Amino acid sequence: MAANTYTLLKAVQIVGFRVGDLKDYIEDLDSKDPAVTNLIESINATIRKIASVRDLPVLSGSHYFTTTAPYTTGTVSTTLGSTTITGSGTTWDANMVGQLFSADSLSVAVRIESFVSTTALVLESGWPDAAVTGDTYEIAYDRYAMPANLSNITTASMDGATRRMLNLRMPSEMDRQRYSMRTGTGTGGAPKDITLFDKDASNNYWAELDPPPDAEYAIILRIAEAATTLTAAADLIPIDDENIDLVLDGATAKWKDKDVPGSFQNWINNDLKFYMLFDRKSTDENPRIVPDDVTRVQRIPGASGVLDTGQF
Repeated sequence: MAANTYTLLKAVQIVGFRVGDLKDYIEDLDSKDPAVTNLIESINATIRKIASVRDLPVLSGSHYFTTTAPYTTGTVSTTLGSTTITGSGTTWDANMVGQLFSADSLSVAVRIESFVSTTALVLESGWPDAAVTGDTYEIAYDRYAMPANLSNITTASMDGATRRMLNLRMPSEMDRQRYSMRTGTGTGGAPKDITLFDKDASNNYWAELDPPPDAEYAIILRIAEAATTLTAAADLIPIDDENIDLVLDGATAKWKDKDVPGSFQNWINNDLKFYMLFDRKSTDENPRIVPDDVTRVQRIPGASGVLDTGQF
């Protein structure tokens, strides 16, 4: 596969030449007039559209993280209906915000909304069960912040003492699986499922695991990265050079939309659709369940005859 060597400036120059209604040759992007700004947006819009319908190889990456074992130090007291929980002998911290709190004597778990002190936390909703005093408890770390450039999880697996692929779930599926965050138990285990739940204060996705990890596990993700907005002249077009015409054609169609409405949609229905159907690599093919030679004539050692498995 050819590397991606086309810069934003080169793409702007080519698309600008194709549309043919710019006054001057574009030498740089330092001072952008409305026409050049529109060209840049046309290129970005095309890249975003391509990335939205296919995980581009150059926008594919990986992410690795290790789960945190549940925190159980000290004891806790709660009151029915109160959002505040009080600890004794605890050393709580702000990293517990968003995680799952449960008291050991009750089958209920509630999310932690905010950190107050090493002995005080605030829950997302009032404690829904009986009050407890000096009870043992668990704070399960089932949510983890994802990289800022993550758009989606393609595959997920777990390594270590327990090794397996993780099921990719929708947030609603995860909620149904746990019944609800107010009444679901905080019982942990080796994770089997993962979902992208929501975004944190830094606008990064949370990945949520179920069951909540009861120990440290290595989680390996194959991710689709979000297409960043290209702004600088030297920014590389995030698609390999063998398919650069797809971007240039799309950006030209996007520009022409202002005069011929539907040009960009026509590119989506034709050029992009064609690319999706036929731009396949040998590694894209599904694995063969039956070997190629299963229908070949098979000779049985020591036998004079031939067993023709092709007839079955």
